[in-house]
Amino acid sequence: MIVEDLHNAIAALLTTDATFTAALVASVASGGVGLASVPAKVLSNRPLAEIQQMHADLLPCWIMEPINAAAIASEGSDYGVTIGAGAQEFRHRIVVSLVWREQDRDTAFRQRLRIPELLVQLFLRNPTAGLDYCTGCLITGSEPDQGGQHPFQLLSAEITGDVVINRS
Repeated sequence: MIVEDLHNAIAALLTTDATFTAALVASVASGGVGLASVPAKVLSNRPLAEIQQMHADLLPCWIMEPINAAAIASEGSDYGVTIGAGAQEFRHRIVVSLVWREQDRDTAFRQRLRIPELLVQLFLRNPTAGLDYCTGCLITGSEPDQGGQHPFQLLSAEITGDVVINRS
């Protein structure tokens, strides 16, 4: 399934891209993020309270969930399809959230500043997430929790991936 493959490819990038993961664990003083370990877990959407109580041993971790998606307009159509078309381009939006624990508020502030830039760089290096039928992935926004759950930290980013879905 194409959309599921897109999710799997993005999860793999978040947890295995060497440049990205090295920057996540590099110390804040050296320009990295300073996470205790590489976030190697990808979970479906869960309330932060559940993560704090039941999954705290998995931190840092990525949480991934699809959000609203839309057809992409193609030549000759406002809706992305024409009668008799064999394929449709689809803009799939995914929210990925990084949850981690950081006691020092200044360090957490710098981490929340640096993670979106690292995500943008990740998708600049991997614009199709390694999929032939993906025409592009990019970070279209981010939202920090602004330290509201301290010492737990949360930063969410929206990834938009454009994929071509064939009729068959």
